[in-house]
Amino acid sequence: MKKPINKLLLACCILFGIVFGGGIYTFIIADGFLMMTHKPEACAKCHIMTDVYDSWLKGDHSSNAGCVDCHLPQNDFFAYWTKKAYHGLKHGYYFTVGGNPPNLEPAQMTHEDVNNNCATCHKDYAHNAINFNGEKLDCLHCHTSVGHLHN
Repeated sequence: MKKPINKLLLACCILFGIVFGGGIYTFIIADGFLMMTHKPEACAKCHIMTDVYDSWLKGDHSSNAGCVDCHLPQNDFFAYWTKKAYHGLKHGYYFTVGGNPPNLEPAQMTHEDVNNNCATCHKDYAHNAINFNGEKLDCLHCHTSVGHLHN
């Protein structure tokens, strides 16, 4: 006697296979292992980052700091990987479905991470900086052209 196939179970298995297989395929095509490193080449994989990456290569920071050294929190393991995943998924989404912004402006949370990393790496200079307003110093307010081209 032939055993009946549970159609719902079969549909779930097919759906799982499509989603899981699609995820593995996307991970391989997107060079997912490179994206999990802190190599600047991972950021340069996106074509809209070509000019930014090229200008970073010509600058002083290319010998000392990569993209994630400036753009992700460095002293909090959980925050580092959470934000790396968030930015990677967000960029992957825009890269896949379109809608890339014409100007790449850092979000407020990225701006804060960059500012904190500036102050950490340049603490010998930053500790002498004075903010007459009593607010937290904003390195990027004056040093807008540091690091790489801003389009």
